[in-house]
Amino acid sequence: NSNRIAAIAFGPKSVIIIAGRNKIVRDLKEAELRVKTTAAPPNCLRLNCDTYCNKTGECVSLGKADRQIYDGCSSDGRICCNYLISAHQRHKGRIKVIIVGEELGY
Repeated sequence: NSNRIAAIAFGPKSVIIIAGRNKIVRDLKEAELRVKTTAAPPNCLRLNCDTYCNKTGECVSLGKADRQIYDGCSSDGRICCNYLISAHQRHKGRIKVIIVGEELGY
């Protein structure tokens, strides 16, 4: 439903993100791989989504040589359908990120 990224991009006057150290990656490519191998498949399994990654453990797009970040299955149950890249926040101090020194979630 993209409810988390919607609130980050536009919505409340203050956004606080609490994330475990396991969410930190080197670049966008690694972020894409993390979503498609580490986060989405176990969440689809947990939520019993009817998706390719629930059945196989990884995104269908990983087998494509010319894969784009937005590639994936076309299932109605897909949970990795939206990504947010925040390049600049115009409202200084609106978003606060707290990194916890342990693994939290997927």
